[in-house]
Amino acid sequence: MNAQTLYKDVFLTERYFIKGNVSPLNGRLSNFLDSQKRRFLRLQDAMITDLEDASQTPVPSLLMNTGEILFAHELIESGGDVFRKHHRPDFDLDYVKMVLRGAQGVTLRGKIRPESLDNDTFGNSFIVLQQPRMDSLHEALQGEIDLLGSMSYLIVNKAKIGYVFKY
Repeated sequence: MNAQTLYKDVFLTERYFIKGNVSPLNGRLSNFLDSQKRRFLRLQDAMITDLEDASQTPVPSLLMNTGEILFAHELIESGGDVFRKHHRPDFDLDYVKMVLRGAQGVTLRGKIRPESLDNDTFGNSFIVLQQPRMDSLHEALQGEIDLLGSMSYLIVNKAKIGYVFKY
């Protein structure tokens, strides 16, 4: 009988869709990514889906360069009140479309805090996109669309954003 693995965090890079558990993580993933002083983060019990051939590879431990992350999400909240942290009244948010650089046509739509793109200092490398929708997705992720489509927010790497259209 196979034991089922519980994945807490998900990441999309240009080449891989990765599920795993960031370790050590004390608090919110968005805060952790912004406060990273090292280029690599450690994931335990990871499942890597190759976007080229849809093959899946389980690995007990993975070091991932944070610069490779297109976006991330916490499947299981690990700190703080998710509603208070990521949700603001709609009248206070800008509706945007983001085209990610080099991401094989991944386009995101959703709402962001108006000041989130203006604050471009070190330690603010990621922004939270609320009510995300994906206009395009790699074929290898078809099995993950339900999971990705049900997320209330994504943590997007600012360095991977090519264009932002405000509506």
